[in-house]
Amino acid sequence: MYNDKSFLEGIIDSCSTAAAQIGAFVQKFFPVSHGELYIKEFSPIAWCVSGLIPAEATTAIAGEPCAFKTWLLLDFALAIAKGEKFLNIFETNQMNVLFIDEDNGERLLNQRLKLLSAEGNLPIYYLSYSGFRLNKEDVNALLPFCAEKNIGIVFIDAFRNVHDADENSSTQMKPVLELFKQINQAGIAIVFNHHSSKPPLLGKATTHSKMRGTSSFRAVVECEIDIDLISPDSNTIIITQSKNRSAELVTPFKVEAVFGEDKFHFDYLGEAEERKVKKSKIKDLIRFVLTENPMSQGDTINAVRKNSEDEVATRTFYEAKKEMLTKEELFEKKAGKKKILSLKRHSFGELFDTKNTSQNNE
Repeated sequence: MYNDKSFLEGIIDSCSTAAAQIGAFVQKFFPVSHGELYIKEFSPIAWCVSGLIPAEATTAIAGEPCAFKTWLLLDFALAIAKGEKFLNIFETNQMNVLFIDEDNGERLLNQRLKLLSAEGNLPIYYLSYSGFRLNKEDVNALLPFCAEKNIGIVFIDAFRNVHDADENSSTQMKPVLELFKQINQAGIAIVFNHHSSKPPLLGKATTHSKMRGTSSFRAVVECEIDIDLISPDSNTIIITQSKNRSAELVTPFKVEAVFGEDKFHFDYLGEAEERKVKKSKIKDLIRFVLTENPMSQGDTINAVRKNSEDEVATRTFYEAKKEMLTKEELFEKKAGKKKILSLKRHSFGELFDTKNTSQNNE
């Protein structure tokens, strides 16, 4: 009996299964102490595209049809594969790329890549109209390929075409979205296209999620990038980062899709004017409320809101404050747990004890 090969193989399989279960139990139910976590050293956050697409995490790009989402994915992919700046503004880390296309087909991809002047043997692999699905079988087949080709980022166009679950059901979407974590844990970033939940206000940059479906989408992504057309007949879009767990939100900016003779490219047009106008007004109000005396940051925000005709978002206030600090139009010091703001470097007076404070220009 003990010389029977199938019997011995069964014993080995049982031992392997038991070992895996014990390992999973230890990983789940062996918490790290406060002291161990506090002294643990982590490497700096890595980015595929600086500030926009983190490495080893999931990023969603949401927008209405015809908002240049696929073009944007291709431009991201090309910049990362080349290790060149995205839009000649945002630094990238060079990585090999897998582009999963269930929305266009090879013919249309070929046409767009030629318009983007993407000649050369770039480290990008395309899986087009293959019937790929976000299920355990396909993901388990995907990971060995990514390891073999040293893939650092996977683009999916579009998300709705790689699953069969009800996007409004958190119960049905949970196992689908959990597969993103499995891919991320293998050291691979994911970027997927998704439709907006409803038509956005044209030309308006907002900070709420535009993703269609259950709130589970919002929970699983590290970053969300929302795309808004300036107008129905315009080739100009506003790109707004509405979520970023890893860093400060990137200020909304405008991009123009430029079609030339047998060519296509995006032009970076700078910050969205609406954002600039709002920040400019807030800066004026900061100067106004601090004219006489320094104030705590909390009191400054309240005073700015009280004197403003428009709603003042906390994020926009901080952006305006940061720009003023950088240009030394505003100064900031700590007084205990409070931050004191002043228009003059030496006008803080008795609001804080200079022996126990330090300048903070964050």
